[in-house]
Amino acid sequence: MTVDIDEDRYVAQKVASSASTYIGELPLMPQFGVRDPEFGTFDVGSIVYNCAIFFPEVNITNVFSEQDDNGRLKIEIEFERKVEGTNYGIS
Repeated sequence: MTVDIDEDRYVAQKVASSASTYIGELPLMPQFGVRDPEFGTFDVGSIVYNCAIFFPEVNITNVFSEQDDNGRLKIEIEFERKVEGTNYGIS
């Protein structure tokens, strides 16, 4: 299966990989990921920061998290793609 990099599905995969990777998990990019290696709580700021650094074309608009009766954490991340052709806030 291939995913076109211009599709929102591709962006969603990048955001999901960021949210499901803990900092230090990737030896070649140890700063990539979220802060909680046990995923006991979800740090919204960590995912927003991580996407801002590694995926500047993505703007996180909302993050919802809730724990179900079995203790599993459900996370929903809403995003929008920034307008193509901008410098993504980089000067």
